[in-house]
Amino acid sequence: MNDELEQPAYEVHLTLDQNSIRAPIHRVLIDSSNNVALSLLAVDQYKTDEMPQLPTNGLFRYTINPPDPKQMPQALDELKQAFRQWILKVAFGEFIVGVTGTIQSARFYCEVATYFGPGPHETKAEEFNERMGALREQALKGDIPTMLDRLEAKLTSPLDLREHIQSINTARNCLEHRRGVVTKADTNNAEQDALVVKWRRPELFYEKDGEEIILDGPKVIEGPTTVKLRYIDEKRIFKLGERIEFTVDEFNLLMFTCTLFCEDIIGKLPKLPEPPSP
Repeated sequence: MNDELEQPAYEVHLTLDQNSIRAPIHRVLIDSSNNVALSLLAVDQYKTDEMPQLPTNGLFRYTINPPDPKQMPQALDELKQAFRQWILKVAFGEFIVGVTGTIQSARFYCEVATYFGPGPHETKAEEFNERMGALREQALKGDIPTMLDRLEAKLTSPLDLREHIQSINTARNCLEHRRGVVTKADTNNAEQDALVVKWRRPELFYEKDGEEIILDGPKVIEGPTTVKLRYIDEKRIFKLGERIEFTVDEFNLLMFTCTLFCEDIIGKLPKLPEPPSP
């Protein structure tokens, strides 16, 4: 008598969804955009001369002062500037959380596509689950440069915005660990001995009489014409000892660059072979 019972056969269909790659960065950018906008509006509208206090409902309000009284903010404007810097640090940290999630999802997508290929495949359930777990674990390993190396090895061509994303990550490290003041550890440009942060912005233009006209605001265009779109690389250079600061417009473009980076990955995913005919 055979003690082993025959296991039932199941048919499993794997669907690789590119939206799973977009989801991590899109979720973060929506939250960052809303939170930064609300925070900046709130701090600009705080007009009283009194230092803000926690709006606690209890009788006890905990406050902490620096050991050196000279470190106390000398004016409300100074406190507001410190708050803007703190919001920037939080937002940059969230950028990298989203970017990391997108890279990991893309790596998992590529690993599954490479390993399984077109079906059908016969395997035991425990072997399938073990393999999927191993592929997911492998996709989660490494820092951003290492993960990008492994991801690019699976893509159809190198990423256009790798340098931009790595510079944003370097700025995040400086904001997180050195309160935004650039040190030697933060420099990514040996020639200038500085931290260079890069991003990409869209530019609309049209041609008239052989001249390019940039559409940088509301403008009346006379006669039929074709409006064209191109992307321009921009950067900020922060020297040793300088503090990292960005305008709201630059912050907006940094978010846009993260979105472009995600779409660049998706456009270079390995092509999935057609499934065999039944």
